[in-house]
Amino acid sequence: MTEKSPKLPTTVKCDLTDKLKRQATHFTANSLFREIMDAIPNILIVLNDCHQIIHANRALLQHLGLEVRKADELLGARFGDVLGCVHSDPSRGGCGSSSACQACGALLAITAGEEAAQECRLLRRCEGRVEAMDLLVCATPLLFGDERFTVVVGKDISDEKRRVALEKVFFHDILNLMGGIRGFAEILNLDEPTQAREIAQLIYTTSERAIEEIEAQRALQAAESRSLPILPRYLSSKKLLVQLVEIYQVQGVASGRSIIIDADCEEVVFSSDRAILNRILGNMLKNALEGSQTGESVIVGCQKEANRVMFWVHNSAVIPQGVQEQIFHRNFSTKGQGRGLGTYSMRLLSSHLKGMVAFTSAPGEGTRFTATFPLSLDG
Repeated sequence: MTEKSPKLPTTVKCDLTDKLKRQATHFTANSLFREIMDAIPNILIVLNDCHQIIHANRALLQHLGLEVRKADELLGARFGDVLGCVHSDPSRGGCGSSSACQACGALLAITAGEEAAQECRLLRRCEGRVEAMDLLVCATPLLFGDERFTVVVGKDISDEKRRVALEKVFFHDILNLMGGIRGFAEILNLDEPTQAREIAQLIYTTSERAIEEIEAQRALQAAESRSLPILPRYLSSKKLLVQLVEIYQVQGVASGRSIIIDADCEEVVFSSDRAILNRILGNMLKNALEGSQTGESVIVGCQKEANRVMFWVHNSAVIPQGVQEQIFHRNFSTKGQGRGLGTYSMRLLSSHLKGMVAFTSAPGEGTRFTATFPLSLDG
């Protein structure tokens, strides 16, 4: 099914100057050249020295849901603008103008000045949602007459990246849990009856966590394929947090740290999917605990805001600015290769509950993640 075209920012539809029109004819006048470009299954565009699109192949037009006769709509636009990048802000100049753009793989490849290839992690707006897209961007300088152009090929590697990331996280966490179960079983083999009941309880608890991990990975895959079932029920915000704190306070990630429920935490009754909500809030709390030092506290709370309920988690750590720019990207993590699904899944799963996840982080204030949801999924 062809995706709907993202609404292009007003800065994209720039005036088609004589220069742009002339540059475009270099690549449209030759029918053989056009046919060769259109035969390439990957996104292919030609940029001028201002990084503006002067030609795009059929693959990009199909990706955007545009007819070939509307190709002129892309003239003068920039790479991130047409793909709907969340950092392409028309009020600030569009693609390439925000601080987040400095770490963009596509921009690094395009501005390299020589043949270059970079992976680009893109968060894009599509049909009212924010979704992740991973591209391998290859840029090659081209001299035509006395003008310089850049030929850019973008290969969608989202499925490959998704599979690799899910497998790494899944196998890492499940192997840890199953290793614990095997260790408990080995102790039982020593035939120590006095410890049997306690060990049996540990095996049961660890098995439950293994099942939860499997279900979490299955939910994430379903969310990305837009087949995640939503089962709303009435919930109590404060009760939800109390139960969450009880679960995480006894886990290893909370060792030496305390979890405190804010004294002003409000009791809000709302309807949502409890299992999905637990995964979102659980990831928020786990990230805060992992970012805290021994002896520090993590504070959680909730409050009503108009017709929405907001949950929040705070710790005293500060996220470096460079990390903040990529915090919600799939595959980005400060914990090692293939570990970047926690914050990404928070945002992805929240969108399925019509919610929004955000954060603030500054010296002297610490880091505060918030997750806001409607009081009713039907509203």
